[in-house]
Amino acid sequence: MVLQALEDRINARVFRVAGRHLTAETRVVFLFDSYERNSTEAERWAPNAADRWITRELLTRLRDGMLTNTLAVLAGRRLPEFGAEWNAVIGPMPLELFTMIDVGQYLRENRGLGNLTDTEVQTLFNAVQGNPQLLGIIGDNLEQTVRPKDTEDW
Repeated sequence: MVLQALEDRINARVFRVAGRHLTAETRVVFLFDSYERNSTEAERWAPNAADRWITRELLTRLRDGMLTNTLAVLAGRRLPEFGAEWNAVIGPMPLELFTMIDVGQYLRENRGLGNLTDTEVQTLFNAVQGNPQLLGIIGDNLEQTVRPKDTEDW
């Protein structure tokens, strides 16, 4: 009980300061990627402490208009269910897996791998099956092979 009271006081103070100062000067965006990791179970949504804080403290304040000029983006393969009271402030935006053209464009243009052949792009696409996380990991690794080595790197 004492811990909850302390958390409540800290949250109230943080959001009061944020609401008064930060959002008055600029737009604030909270980005939460891989949100499915905030469930303690794979089969059904079972919120962990982070999800409970995000939902109960941050998102509830956004929904109730207590944080102006603020936006939260939850991105993930799975999200918790939100009730009808959230309909005015939540909008789902489904994302599709990358196509082979997307994979080639991402690796060549965003990762500086312009020398990849179409066959190599096809092989990489087959490996990641359009999954953005896997593509990012592969992109990180491939980018390391073409980046100039710094003598200070070790």
